Amino acid sequence: MFRYYVAENFNPTYARLENADRLSDFMAQRLFMLQNRLHLPLQMWADRSVLEFGPAAGENALVNALLGAYIYLVEPVEAFHEKIRDYFTTWGQDHRLKQLTASTFNEFQTDKRFTMVIAEGFVYTTGPAEQWTRRLASFCNEQGFILVSFPVISGFLIEMLQSRICRMAAERYNLDKFQAADLILGAKWQSIPHSRSFESWANDVLFHPFIRHESLNHPDDIIKLMYNAGLDLYASWPLLAKPYDVTWIRKTPSRENLCNDYAAAALALQPSLLLGQPVPVKSDITSTILPSLRDVLEKELRALDALNANDETTLEKVLDVHGRSCELLTNIVTGYNESPLAKMMHEVEMCLRHAKESPEKISSYFHPGQLLGDLWGSPNFYMVFHRAAPVKKSTLKS
Repeated sequence: MFRYYVAENFNPTYARLENADRLSDFMAQRLFMLQNRLHLPLQMWADRSVLEFGPAAGENALVNALLGAYIYLVEPVEAFHEKIRDYFTTWGQDHRLKQLTASTFNEFQTDKRFTMVIAEGFVYTTGPAEQWTRRLASFCNEQGFILVSFPVISGFLIEMLQSRICRMAAERYNLDKFQAADLILGAKWQSIPHSRSFESWANDVLFHPFIRHESLNHPDDIIKLMYNAGLDLYASWPLLAKPYDVTWIRKTPSRENLCNDYAAAALALQPSLLLGQPVPVKSDITSTILPSLRDVLEKELRALDALNANDETTLEKVLDVHGRSCELLTNIVTGYNESPLAKMMHEVEMCLRHAKESPEKISSYFHPGQLLGDLWGSPNFYMVFHRAAPVKKSTLKS
């Protein structure tokens, strides 16, 4: 993945923390995520060792340093190193940057173990999930945590649709890729707050060669794989813990039961991830229907990923699988036919059926005020895991 950033000569997440106001805004956003979304006390960072993979320019690492952590960074793109050092020098945190290594995730070696291991937004491209979960766990000390984010199949439909529609338009109408993307999604992009350029976002999301269906994951799989590596889910966003749990406080479920509960909650969250908003699920659904939805959504993204402007059969296949997704959702979602999710799925179908139209016409589906213009899905899942106490455990199949 890092070779793509080198070849395209861009930093996908550069936040330009050049003055105190920009740093303050960025830090407030980051601290809210850590403390309010992921329930990580800010005091836990003080004097702790933090290993972060793929920090790019190091904005998140700088926040961790300002919280008192000692920072170890693994960033394979050496062109980013100067900005990392510049940030730490500018904001008086040189003494907290303990190591900056130009290595890939799979090549990095160290004997040190860390209180916090971080890999946000890229680790899913480094190989099978069985491999990268084990590798992350290997760097975590006995009291350690892992913070990881990754795109999930059930939340990626809108993002994959946007990517493939823009690629097809550029190919069909012989347009520069940024021109095609701006014609179709420019207005939608401008309707949201952002700290990076449209071109950087388009390169990182719409035209990224590594964002393929086979790289995406199911959150329930990651929970089970981390369990098998000796780590338990501590927190997540979207939330997987029961919001109104009134179980007796001294009741202590087993690691395995907790793992299975979180995995089941992740499956039940699929309709909400599709829409990017809470979607009520029926209470009387069968035990097999949510796994079936998981499988069909994976097939839909595979078909969408293979969409070809010059092959009509690829579009027919997407529409066929999309219809099966809608059928399953009818039996899963409360009041599905009148729900925002049903309207979104219908808009996705209409957009696909008109995929041959000019970028100017297809853009009407993505204008702010239109359903697909206001929705982004919920493509990225954040999870925090902590090292479990050394007890005998069974092995779960993912």
